[in-house]
Amino acid sequence: MNAIIFSQASIFHLYRLGHLIFATTGIRHRLSDDLSMLMLIKYCSTSTDPIVNRQFSAFLSTVDDKTIEQLAKRKIIPFSYRPLNTTSRNVA
Repeated sequence: MNAIIFSQASIFHLYRLGHLIFATTGIRHRLSDDLSMLMLIKYCSTSTDPIVNRQFSAFLSTVDDKTIEQLAKRKIIPFSYRPLNTTSRNVA
């Protein structure tokens, strides 16, 4: 299975999500560990907390379409998500 590569902006939002989840659950997700990072994404994708949802949407808005498809295909996120309020952009 190929590793999923995230942009610097995506990593920034994952870092913030990691702190938020640690503060609320006490569970630490290490971004240096691929499995732990994917578990963080999966946890956040199913969260009902509006603060987590807002930060998770910010994370996903920095992720390109191919990566979102990979996450959905691996069932890390339950759907192919694209924020409704973003404008179309070219991703090379």
